[in-house]
Amino acid sequence: MRPDAPSVTFTVEGDPVGWQRVGRTSRGIAYVPAKTRRFQLAVYHAFLQQNHGRFSVIGHPVTHMTVTCRFRHRRHPDPDNVLKNCLDALTAIAYPNDNRIASSVDFQEGCRHPCTMVTVR
Repeated sequence: MRPDAPSVTFTVEGDPVGWQRVGRTSRGIAYVPAKTRRFQLAVYHAFLQQNHGRFSVIGHPVTHMTVTCRFRHRRHPDPDNVLKNCLDALTAIAYPNDNRIASSVDFQEGCRHPCTMVTVR
């Protein structure tokens, strides 16, 4: 990652949501749980709003994502699952596939205002 690479930073307000396992109906049809889908949509919209509707980061390919999770309580989803949820939310939007994205996650407990802060470079 180049130090002068452009970046986009945005915040998703509310409790961070970890990726939840895909469910199956009684007929065997797979579905993404609603809580996971809502969080992914919030990440998607926050990225587009901060990036002024552009799908790449100012014309440069995305190579790195940093996620900071601020939790209200000690009982919270695994920060790695929140990172996976953010990576999945921006797949095919900011990058073609998340398998080439270097990523890191940080978390803070006991915060008054829970949120998820994402930086994409």
